[in-house]
Amino acid sequence: MNFIIVGTNTIDNIFLKEIIKNFPSLKLKGEFVKLDDAIEIIKSQKIDFLLLGSNVIESLNYSNKYFENTEVVLITNKSFDAISSYTYGFIDCLLKPISLDRFKTTVLRVRKKLKESKLADRNRDEKIIIKTGQKYKKIKLNEINWIEAMGDYIKVVTKTKNYIVLSTMKSFNKKLPEESFFRIHKSFIINLNYVENYTSNHIKINGELIPISRYKKKDFKKFSK
Repeated sequence: MNFIIVGTNTIDNIFLKEIIKNFPSLKLKGEFVKLDDAIEIIKSQKIDFLLLGSNVIESLNYSNKYFENTEVVLITNKSFDAISSYTYGFIDCLLKPISLDRFKTTVLRVRKKLKESKLADRNRDEKIIIKTGQKYKKIKLNEINWIEAMGDYIKVVTKTKNYIVLSTMKSFNKKLPEESFFRIHKSFIINLNYVENYTSNHIKINGELIPISRYKKKDFKKFSK
């Protein structure tokens, strides 16, 4: 994975580089003092993530617009910066001094997020053909929120419209990519990309609560990690 360092001091960079030596798959593409100096490489090269010094987000000129398509890991010596990290949507916050094991956790987290993003991109334009009434229609997989059983029919719930389709849940589920869809209950198949939050009994998608079968809880947790 390609990454850059922005806004950390010289001593921090020395320690970071010592840790990074243990991860041969990581390729450092540049070190920058200011955000503006890093913009060009972000635009011209594929940068998977960046290590960002906390002093940068304290400056008045910080904005998420700088790195909309790049994961950000905040480096700080202040524990309360974890709140800022969450607010800005950063993937992780590393508190100094950084241990090898803690950095490994961050690398795995970034790698998992990148994998999920690639799968989402692949499915974004993929379509499925359904028969509703006497008509056949193509709908994009990424438009489907969930599928619900209705006797001999199923209801395909999308962002804009619901479709009633003559099909069993089992046969329809076979048409869906398993990395994005999961049968959470005998009567529900959900799009994992739209899970807002969940409890031990329900999943929330688009403001609606969907039950979790007790037989599916363990498998769902594996998908949601």
